[in-house]
Amino acid sequence: MFFHPLPRLYAPVLRRRMTRAGVAGLLLSVFLSLDAVAADHPLRVVGTGGRIGVGAYKQAGPVSAYWQRTPHMLGGPVSEITIGFMNWLHTTSMEAPNPSPVTIEYAWLERGSTGQIVPLTFTGGRQLVMPANDVAPYHLSDPVPSSVWQGTPPSRDEIFWVHAKGSIPSGGSLPVGTPASYSGSRFLVYDGTKEPGAKDVAGPLPAIPGANARPAGLPLLFLGRYTEPGHLSVIGLGDSILFGMGDSENPVSVISGFGFFNRAAVDEKGANAIAMLNLTRSGETAATWVARHDRQAQLLPFANVVVEEFGTNDIGSNGSKANPQGVYERLQSIWNTAREAGVQKIVRTRLMPRTSSTDRQWASAADQTPNPGWGPGEARDQLNDLLSKALAEGKIDTLVDTLTPVADPENSHLWITNGTKAYATGDGTHPRPAGYALLAPPLREALLKIKVDDASAASR
Repeated sequence: MFFHPLPRLYAPVLRRRMTRAGVAGLLLSVFLSLDAVAADHPLRVVGTGGRIGVGAYKQAGPVSAYWQRTPHMLGGPVSEITIGFMNWLHTTSMEAPNPSPVTIEYAWLERGSTGQIVPLTFTGGRQLVMPANDVAPYHLSDPVPSSVWQGTPPSRDEIFWVHAKGSIPSGGSLPVGTPASYSGSRFLVYDGTKEPGAKDVAGPLPAIPGANARPAGLPLLFLGRYTEPGHLSVIGLGDSILFGMGDSENPVSVISGFGFFNRAAVDEKGANAIAMLNLTRSGETAATWVARHDRQAQLLPFANVVVEEFGTNDIGSNGSKANPQGVYERLQSIWNTAREAGVQKIVRTRLMPRTSSTDRQWASAADQTPNPGWGPGEARDQLNDLLSKALAEGKIDTLVDTLTPVADPENSHLWITNGTKAYATGDGTHPRPAGYALLAPPLREALLKIKVDDASAASR
């Protein structure tokens, strides 16, 4: 079940008389051309909305069946689409296998523009059983070639809905992470005896007696092969800030998801998509990522760009004894891991303010005080200076200013305010929706300036 599918390419062959040498030469040229195409267009993240598991739904009572429908917008024209599913979740500090099996009975793609349905298969069959205590980082569907879609080939900004229907055993659980609260998307859990029997259908999920709607569904990878070089495939690594804690999760405000990383996947009109996969988790540190994240490291080859954002939890809420140099060394280890996986560009963000508020409202600069380690010249500033050094030395390719947009204009160690309660932050650490809306544009602008795939990438 765990494999990298090869591209399925078809070419007409003219019937003609040829010598044996001519036939051999033709076959050799065909094989060489296929190899060249595969090398030029590796398997990549090609859609928005993918996330790893960050929590679990535990079966209760008769509820043992589920049905998921989530939207994913293409970041460019593709020759094929492959969907990956995972049966593990990211806890605060480690990757934990799900202790129960998860069965996908049927999965299919729904093309948003036409409603056309294409079933997903796994080594030729419809069913995928992800085992209990799964050690695989992902399970990929068979590739869906773009030739099966009616009308024009799939192109940038097209929406494809991923459907998955299946079950978990009595007392079992399944990991959840992909947002399922955007308009039209849903993740339902329900009594399997009330299964409506529908499969390979288009449109919103039907009403099922007793069904419970959850805000997040199965973690998934929206992968494929671009038809041309130059399109971005971005993976995000970081903590609760890049995850999007404090943003609106139910419902999400944009089709690409919540948090400034996911918001940056589309412009202000919800278009011109950048393909993104979010691997973040609240509570994460650079130290724990380096030590315990083998599965995530195996996802990095699907990206040509990584956005990395660690450091907030490494310094901590009381950073008086933090060691910025030690944090910096761990960040370099993460960047090196990404480079070794074939990632072409490393994008880093600056650390933001971290403050307390006398009235817990963060309504003005006067009621804020920087936390220990987060004041002028302290650990935060030292680490931000080291990030500037990393950029100058070529250890990273882009340093995004995610500090200025949310900092007080007169004091970058305080959050920006407008006189209202909890405008940019509600806890002094995490942005709120207004703060995330301020952060998405500079990240998006930086990503759109990046040039990738100038040289052929190895097929993965």
